[in-house]
Amino acid sequence: MRLLNKKFVLNAQIYIVKDGSVMRFSLRLIAERLHDKGFRALAVNGRDAFVRKVRLLPEEDQVLEPDTLYICVGVSDGAIVDVANNSCENGNCSFAIAHVPERSWRMPYLVVEGEEGASSLLNAVADAIDELEGSFNRMNELAWQGDGLTGIVEELSRLVGNSAYIVDSSFKVMAITNDPDLEEMSVNWMNAAKHGYLSYDVIANLIRSNELHNIESTSVATIVDSEFFYVPFANYNLRQEGKVQGHLFVVQMYKSITECDLELVNLVAPIVLRALRVDPAFQMRRGPLYEHFVIDWLTGGLRDQAYIQSQLDALSFNASDLSIVAIVRLSIDSDFRREHLARLLEDRQGCRAVSHDGQVIALFQLKRHKEKDAVLRKMKSICRSQQCRAAVSDVQDSFLDTPRAYRQAREALRISDAMKIDGDVIAYGDVAAYQPYLNFASVEELDAFCHPAVNALREHDRTHAAQLLPTLSAFLKNDRDVLATAAALYVHRNTLTYRIKRILELCPLDLDDFNVRHRLLESILVSEYYDGITASMI
Repeated sequence: MRLLNKKFVLNAQIYIVKDGSVMRFSLRLIAERLHDKGFRALAVNGRDAFVRKVRLLPEEDQVLEPDTLYICVGVSDGAIVDVANNSCENGNCSFAIAHVPERSWRMPYLVVEGEEGASSLLNAVADAIDELEGSFNRMNELAWQGDGLTGIVEELSRLVGNSAYIVDSSFKVMAITNDPDLEEMSVNWMNAAKHGYLSYDVIANLIRSNELHNIESTSVATIVDSEFFYVPFANYNLRQEGKVQGHLFVVQMYKSITECDLELVNLVAPIVLRALRVDPAFQMRRGPLYEHFVIDWLTGGLRDQAYIQSQLDALSFNASDLSIVAIVRLSIDSDFRREHLARLLEDRQGCRAVSHDGQVIALFQLKRHKEKDAVLRKMKSICRSQQCRAAVSDVQDSFLDTPRAYRQAREALRISDAMKIDGDVIAYGDVAAYQPYLNFASVEELDAFCHPAVNALREHDRTHAAQLLPTLSAFLKNDRDVLATAAALYVHRNTLTYRIKRILELCPLDLDDFNVRHRLLESILVSEYYDGITASMI
């Protein structure tokens, strides 16, 4: 038989590390890559044949290396059978030839028709493997960068000919192929690219149909043909410590997903996991699957009312119901404590709780305004037992106004922090009057805003141990009703009358003038706020 010249020996190791070993590519994958380049290539008996390097078939009789593809264009059919049966260690090496042999051959081999010369066949196979090697080298380098996930999905998309994206365990998009055409063809893809997470209504359908359980039960890449998606897609469950930490998806939009595409996804997945570990935006904790929608909606990231309504319907929220939002801050923060707190809050029917910025946000769905008292009682009980503080919004007349409730609760927490207000639960209605003063740049600006009479009374009270300013405050807040004001201050009406007379002696004021009364009340609120923030500085 005529053997190939040894000067063509190719030492093409695939230097891609996977679990401490050299990565191998299947003979079937190499055949598909050659076919995509215009060659007529076929892998025979190559389903489970994997290659990590390429060699020309040596002239001497010697044991052939495993996981190696040998170029043997000029070897006769009989010689091929002899080589295959007698020389391959462990029976797991492969051969590249130019024609299908006439005799039966059980060993795996790659046929590249029309490539008669050793160098041309060697170059064709080597180019295919070099391209794979280059892609995986680039992805391995990207995996060590904090923002390398986007580059990895772009490289994978180029390899498989379809767009790809990565989500965490709560279906937040970590990286997605930049594909404007696909956004026009697929609503799910458009929402994922636009909002940064998979829509909750889709996830809810997957849960109800048990499809999500089936999808997450696999350990290798599989093709999913779901009734809730327009086209099939490949899914790989990204696991750490046995738990699903995310998904790698390839969408079948431009070409059919093949078994070789699944092989590539399986090979890329460990690189993605390594990249996730160094990505600062990745969270291992699986939060509620509606978490990203709720946060996006509350913080003003959504404007499409039809989309918002579809997600609220999936959450079983009725737009005509009332709503309250509570923001809860733990004294000692941890993922475990926030998850436990969320479960306690969701014991109340109609409540959904999510974590955001180290706090727990609870959305309460109400049927009547008077249910607010029950919510406040529950919040006080939880705050005492869990050592936390909460801010609660006003009742909103439509559930669609919940983002306004979130802003109110957030401002109530900010006011209570600035003024060091005591109490487990702060209601927005109790502190809303102080909100405008948060924007003052300094205590000097607050002092300048106050009515001179308020500053004078505050100074008089300080030097004479009197209570004239609190008396004026109560008198104005009770619409100058003497009996109601005396009751509020727990003093006799004569004592109140004397104090009002003394106030008017020190500060001539026309309390019959609405504008005067309004400015005095505003100044008293500023004074209370000023006293709160200056006390917090001590």
